[in-house]
Amino acid sequence: MKKLFPIALVLALLLAMLSSPASAATYDVIAERIVEASSDDCLTFYDGADWQFSTTAKSVQAGCYGTSYLRMQSGMCFTDIDVPRGATIVSAELYLYSSYDDSGTVISEIRGEDVNSAGTFTTYANFRDRSRTSTKISWSMDAWTKGEWYESPNIKVVIQEIVNRSGWDEGNAMVIFWGCPSAIVGGRRSAASYDADEDKAARLYIKYSTSQYPESDVNDVVDELSNQATVLGIQVDALSSRANEIGLGVTDLNLVVDRMGVQLGELKSFESRFDGRFSTLNSRLDTLSNEIKAMATAVSNLKTDLDTGLVQIKAKSDVHGATLQLTCSELEDLSNRVSDRLVFMTWMFVVMLILLCALVYVYVWRLKR
Repeated sequence: MKKLFPIALVLALLLAMLSSPASAATYDVIAERIVEASSDDCLTFYDGADWQFSTTAKSVQAGCYGTSYLRMQSGMCFTDIDVPRGATIVSAELYLYSSYDDSGTVISEIRGEDVNSAGTFTTYANFRDRSRTSTKISWSMDAWTKGEWYESPNIKVVIQEIVNRSGWDEGNAMVIFWGCPSAIVGGRRSAASYDADEDKAARLYIKYSTSQYPESDVNDVVDELSNQATVLGIQVDALSSRANEIGLGVTDLNLVVDRMGVQLGELKSFESRFDGRFSTLNSRLDTLSNEIKAMATAVSNLKTDLDTGLVQIKAKSDVHGATLQLTCSELEDLSNRVSDRLVFMTWMFVVMLILLCALVYVYVWRLKR
């Protein structure tokens, strides 16, 4: 499909760039992780007599609280860290969700576990005996409000020490320690643990710089382009199907136009035939009109003859009084014959008039069709 060519071209260019020698360009990438299991965070503290440890506590804490919660420390394990070995860490922050309202100022510290890939927490000894990074960051915390997210200072030096290890590999796990190991007085800060709320568990944000574009991002781009190509292919298929439907519609329209042409031809033929019939009708009407005029002339002539006969009869009656009776009888017969002739001619006129109306009705009816 022609419309897929731009997508294929973009993919080809992208693959060419990835396979070309590395340049001096660098890319800043964000890696974000959250505690994802109950045993991936823990809380330890000294109760005045012994050390306590829990992976199911509802909070991770730092500082001290009264006389039974001293030297509180917490560990948080973040798995599948997508940071390559030796990457330059631009910045890194730990985000904690406050679970209590706490006032005053608490000084805590943040370290990392100095191993290639950290494991989940099991016991207090497992927590205590882990190697810590030589670098640490101090976090001076003012008052916290319950239900708010708090961001640590930049801990990039701690993260840098871990990813610089020769055994570090992208995708390994990383542990962050947060606490006040020597605190025996003062306040505390408490944040939600995984067991308190999975969505409010500790988060780690790492921004690093690399000269190689991240493979995960490249895969995302390729997947996105592939998805777009698939969607575009579906759209092209839909357009092709629509074009076929339009083609069928055009064919149907052509058939309708052809039928209209045939009907128009029939109408023209009907017009010509109708025009012939109309001419015939006009001819018949003219003939009928002439016959009616002839009948009127005949009636007029008959009346003239009658008047002439009456005059002659009157003249003869004066001279031939003897023959008056006979003449009156003849006059009566003549009058009867004239009356019969007038009746006959009147009926003929009525019949012709009816015929004329019928012909006009037929003409109008055919014209409406």
